Amino acid sequence: MMISKKRISAAYEELNRKGFKEVTYNSYVTKKLDRIGLRFKPYYYNNFIENFIHLTFSALCAYLILKLIFDFWLNIISLSFVSGGIALIVSSLGNAVYFSYLRSKHNISKWDDLPK
Repeated sequence: MMISKKRISAAYEELNRKGFKEVTYNSYVTKKLDRIGLRFKPYYYNNFIENFIHLTFSALCAYLILKLIFDFWLNIISLSFVSGGIALIVSSLGNAVYFSYLRSKHNISKWDDLPK
């Protein structure tokens, strides 16, 4: 699905009007990805399940990278997959609930209602 620059700009304007800091929806990484043409809608516009899946996948990638660094190269600590997996799911669940709460608290419009 292609996300238009106009729709992203409208989303950023709305979040700015609602009082969100730019770093929470348009981070350094997001700006760099936008430069090469990869655009993602802010988490505030996703539903609970989408946020849970996205956040779990990103946390899993970060966890596996850290596991590679610590286990294979540094040999300092061994991260357990069980405790790491539980922490990953709990943190993703908490963040998905948090973004859903903020979306309802600040009355953020639906993604489809933004101009295309």
